[in-house]
Formats: sequence, structure tokens, C-alpha cells
Amino acid sequence: MDSVTQLEVQPQLYKNLAPKKRVIRLLRLLPGRPEEREIHCDLYERSLLDAHGRYKALSYAWGREYPDSKHLVYCNGINVQVSLNLYSALHSLRDATAILTIWVDALCIDQLNKRERTHQVKMMRDIYANSTEVIIWLGTGGLETTKTDWVDIRFFGDQRDGSKIDSHLGKLWRGELELPDDSQDIFGAFCVISMLAQGLPASSIWYLKNLSYAAPIIRGLMALLLEPWWNRIWVVQETVVSTHALVHYKNISMPWHAFSRASLCYVSGKFTEQLGSAPSQTYRPALARFHRLVDDIDMPRRAWNHFEPSPLLPLLRKFRTRYASDQRDKVFALIGLVNIWGHDQPLTPDYEQRPSKVYWETTKHLIRSCGTLSVLAGTTASAVNIKAGFPTWLTDWSYRPASDEADRLNSHRFYRAAGEEMDGVSVHGRAILETKGYCIDTIDTVQGFSESLGKDLEAQFLNWESFFSQPSYTHDGTMRDAFWRTMCGDVIYVPEARTERERFRRAKASDVRAFEHWRRVDKSANRRTSIIGGTWQDLVSPEERAAHKIRNDFKLAVECASKGRHFFITTRGRLGTGPPTLKQGDSVYVMHGSRVPLILRKTRTSRQCRDKVVERLVLPTGEAEAKHEPRVHVSRHKDATVAADDREASRFLRCSEIHDECYRLVGDAYVHGVMDGIKIWDDAEPTRLRKTETVYLV
Repeated sequence: MDSVTQLEVQPQLYKNLAPKKRVIRLLRLLPGRPEEREIHCDLYERSLLDAHGRYKALSYAWGREYPDSKHLVYCNGINVQVSLNLYSALHSLRDATAILTIWVDALCIDQLNKRERTHQVKMMRDIYANSTEVIIWLGTGGLETTKTDWVDIRFFGDQRDGSKIDSHLGKLWRGELELPDDSQDIFGAFCVISMLAQGLPASSIWYLKNLSYAAPIIRGLMALLLEPWWNRIWVVQETVVSTHALVHYKNISMPWHAFSRASLCYVSGKFTEQLGSAPSQTYRPALARFHRLVDDIDMPRRAWNHFEPSPLLPLLRKFRTRYASDQRDKVFALIGLVNIWGHDQPLTPDYEQRPSKVYWETTKHLIRSCGTLSVLAGTTASAVNIKAGFPTWLTDWSYRPASDEADRLNSHRFYRAAGEEMDGVSVHGRAILETKGYCIDTIDTVQGFSESLGKDLEAQFLNWESFFSQPSYTHDGTMRDAFWRTMCGDVIYVPEARTERERFRRAKASDVRAFEHWRRVDKSANRRTSIIGGTWQDLVSPEERAAHKIRNDFKLAVECASKGRHFFITTRGRLGTGPPTLKQGDSVYVMHGSRVPLILRKTRTSRQCRDKVVERLVLPTGEAEAKHEPRVHVSRHKDATVAADDREASRFLRCSEIHDECYRLVGDAYVHGVMDGIKIWDDAEPTRLRKTETVYLV
């Protein structure tokens, strides 16, 4: 559900819903023939319990609307303006003879009532989960519907599609289906998805290997994937919690589970293909996009159905690049998918708060609930916002990073640069984050991407490798071993993974073979195909396919760990990768509560707290343990209440100090030899104190 800014609804359409009851409105979509342009519907109220299993729910994109693109529906006898996309969905889904009971956010929620929006959004997960079916409306491709679109075409993703596929294939083969230049074969795209769903590898699908027919089908598939629905944030929850979901594009439909099977079939076969081969280059970009978009939703859907743990931070990272009309929904749209809240109370939607307040509370919550600094990893905000005074440690969830970094950040679970101990985390006012850590090194040399080498990752990394002169690594092992592990972040991609946690594994010594395979790409294999009868014929051997899989697994790990990153060498000879904004002289810190090192940059000025409130988000380990010890001497309820109040009050202090040394957070880093911990003592005696210092981040 997206926010409304353009929707104009007459006040008499809505009566206030009971604020403390789980009551929703449902829409009765009245029958109408396809040629009838007017849409009539009725709104009525039901408790969510009584409505269970008696309605369908619509998942769609609001889209960018303009005054001349508004369309009318007649709801309870009142003219209501809706977006073109919603109008098209209602017109297409309307039955000719029967009433369709459906839940549609734009009409079933009074969008101008912030309190009602807040209350209804809290129930959003249950609204979609309790529906008999979630209708995923992709759109119409921006085209006007014609009489041919009035006939519903249903794909199933199994053998029931055989007659449709054979008929379409036969027409193409016999030349009975004329496809103009630059045309989109939408029907053919659904045929390909169905064949993939039935287990046929992409490399074996005749449609995709024929020179005459592949291009229109690929353009048709891209038309599906370029619809705004795929990039909206609310559709994630709407699809994940559904018991059954049906995808609609114009007059064609297919179950979501068929999209899921097709995605898994494609990815299981793509890793045995030769990168850059002519046939795969024809269809690979479109099918890779298809897999990524489907899997982004389907992987959390599988986790949800198997009751797997689902904390907030990975969800925020995974779907950060998606769009929301209301920037608060970058957080609110995902709350319903969380089933683990850690050491804090669950977040709740509140549309009375400004977006900046929502992000502030979310960052504090993530530190408090996780008891770590994990939220500091990744891109926190845009350079423009940071320059304007936005704290570098505070995450602006509305900002879309240049590259999708969710997989890289989720692979941080393999690392343990710092121990489990937390020496306390506090926030001074709304600008300073106080934590503990120790500086282990300084950035000496930074090597970014050479523009002359373009996007060729192999060439870029060979260029980086040329900087090394010594054969041995300063901190154990060989320089060659340190280099390839740094490039892939010391993890390897697992293509057959069914869950987020299984997507990567820690690299092993034997994985150097994958590195060598990747470096020695035999581009002559790209030409080992033949065209017979206008169809590509694959001449790659089974042995070569096995080698391709090894190389492709490593390539994906390298792209995850190093794409959009810069390579660096520290003054002590350590290799690493970090954010593109890092500079020579930046400090490499290991912070308490952070699994990865952080790059910090000292500010030029001090910061003064003028009687600012200090909120202690995480107590030091010893104090936190004492806080949870049972109070055996408390015998009366009044005494227990006072004790609880005292403990709560101890979370807040006052500060009027001048903080001379403050740092800006540049970003997280991979530093080879540090990711599993580093011994920092004053001398060899383990009884000595660590070189820990208080660090103020601004």
C-alpha cells in the first residue's frame, strides 16, 4: 500500500472505523461487460475475523499519476477518482455476471485520515494473509485494451499449458504468426515461463535459441519485468504472506508458484552455461532479471512459510532499493514480516511522525534490539545529506545506494572482527553516537576502478593485482591467497541455495581453483556454437559445463563482495576493500559490537554537548547482566515498581562535555586477516587491557 497524494475522496464516502477494533472495509465490485467503461462498486465494513476467507486482495502499483490520467469509479453512488492502473485492474478483473468481493487499499482505507492509515497498516499482514487469493496486477503495458484482451487466458505452469504452447509454437514454425519489427510477444513470454516452470532448462527451449523468434519473446518478457509493480516495497509483504497468489498481465494470468519454479529452474541451469556465449547472451539478461525479481520476493516467502527467523535489519537492506510514495513506508511496509524483535519492543507504524523521525527511531531500535552495531555497515545516507549535516551513522532508508549491497551485508554473519562483548553504546542528543573500539591500521593506498577498463571485472582485478611486489602476505599466507580471498570477501556463492542464509558459504583453500578458472576465461568457447536451421546449437562438453559452474560461482561472489567497492592497502600491508569514498589517511577501526571493521575519518572540529540528554542504547556487558539479575529482597509490588523505574531512569544521563576527537563513518570494510578477530594487547600477556578507546561518531 502506497501513500496517497493525488486521490480525491469525498468526505461522505467514509465513516470513522472503530479505532480499537480489527475492522476493515471490503469492496463489492459489481458486474459489468468488458465494453462498459463505467465501474460501480460498494464499500461495507466487516471485522477481520468475520471476513476471513471471504474476499480477495489486490496487489498493484499506484504509479505516477497526472491530472489528465484520473479515472472515475462509482463507489456507494459517489464519484471517486482513482489512478489509471487501479481503474485498469478493476475493469479487467470485473466479472460479467457475478460480484467480486475484494480489498483494495486506495478505496478501503480513508487515505486522508492518518490515524486510520496507521491502524489499518498495523493489520496489513493479516488482511493479505486472510484473503482467499492475492491478485498481483502487473498492468497493461501502458496500452489500451482491445477486444482480443477481453478473452481471459490462464496459464498454469504445468502440463495443462501444453496445448497453448504447441499452438503458439506451431504458428511460429509455419509462419502463420506475423511479428512486426520491435514487437513484444507477451504470449510467447508466458510460454517460456511455463516451460521453465515445468523443468526445461533455458538452453533447451527452442523459442530462445531460434534467431527469428527469440527477440520478440525476450522483449515481451522485459515488458512484464519493467512494470512498476516489481519495484514497489509494499508488494513484498502482500505476496510473501499470501496463501495463493495469481499474477495478471492484461488478460493473461499465471500462479505465482509457477513464476517461482521457473526462476529456480533457470538459476539451476545458468551456472553451467559459458559466460558470454552467443545463445545465452541473447536471453540471459532478461532471464537473469526475471530470476532476481522473482527470487527477491520468493526467498522470504519460502522462509515465511517455513516459520524461519525474520529480523528487521536484513529485510530493510534487501528491499532498500524499492520505491515508496511515502518514504516512511520504506520501514512500515516491512514491519509485518518481522518475527524476531531481539531485546526491544516491536516497532509500530505511526504516520504522525516525520520520515526523519521514523529513520531515527529505526536506527536506535536496531542498535538496542540487536545489541550490536550491525546497522552501521553499508551505505547510510547520500553524500548530499551528509554534507548538509545528516549524521554519518544514521541510516536514511529512503536513499537508494548506487549498487545493491544486501547480499554483501548479509554475508557479514561469517565474520567476527570484534568479540561478542559490548562496552556500551549511547547517543548524545540527535547527533553523536558514543561507542568503543580500537584503531588497527590506516589506509595508505587506494585503487578504484579504471575508467579505461570499463566494467570488465577480470581486467579491473588484474590491474589491482599488479600493485603487489612481494610474494608473501605480511599477516600470514601468500599474497596470491590474500588477494583472491579479499576479492570475494572470503565467501563463495551457492547457486542452489533455497534460503538467504544458505546463499553464501565461507571460502576454503580448495576454492583457489575457482579463482584460477575465473582468471583463465576461455573466450574462444563463446564461439563454439553453430546455427543449424536458424537455431543455435550448443557444442560445449559436460566437462566444460562443470568448469563454467565453478567459475560462475566465484564470479558471483566477487561481484557481491567487490562491485562498487575500492581496493586498498594499509600502512601495515593489509589488503582490503571498502566504500568508494575512502581516502588515504582514513583509520581502520574494530568496533565493539561490529562483525566487520569500519573506516572512520577524523573531523576537523570538536563537538560540544550543552546539557544534552544521553540515551544509553546498549549497556556495558557487566552492567547489563546485573540489570537482569533477580532481586530476591523485593517483596512488595511497590518496591518492584520503584526498582523498575530506577533501572529505566538509569538509561538516560546528561552531558555537557566538549568532545575533541570525533569521527565520521565512511563505511564498512573487508580487511584480510582481521575478519576472524585480531589480538590487540599492550604486550604478550593476556592479562593486559585492550587498547580500547571511546569513539564519538557524528
